[in-house]
Amino acid sequence: MGVSSVTERSAKDVVGEMFRRQPAGDPTVLDDLVAQHLTLHGRHRRSTMPLLAPLSPSGRAGAWTFIHIWRVADGVIVEHWACRDDMGLVEQLSG
Repeated sequence: MGVSSVTERSAKDVVGEMFRRQPAGDPTVLDDLVAQHLTLHGRHRRSTMPLLAPLSPSGRAGAWTFIHIWRVADGVIVEHWACRDDMGLVEQLSG
C-alpha cells in the first residue's frame, strides 16, 4: 500500500472540515485511511459527562488524548474508529 496523492487530498479535505475550529496536528494519510492523534487540554470545572460523573469538580488541569482513524470513500467519511485515554483523564482529575 502506498500513499495516493489524489486520495490524500480528498481525505485531508474531508477530515479537515471536522477540525476547522479545533487545532489539531497534521493527519497521516495512507490510501483511503486518515489517522490523527489529538490532545484536548482543559480544567475540571464541572462533571457533565458520565465518565466524570462520580468526581466532584477538582479544578485540576487535565489532558485527554485520542486517536481517530477514518476511512474515506468518494469524498465521504464511511467508517470511523477512535480510542481515547479515559482512565488517564480520570487519574489526572481525581489526584
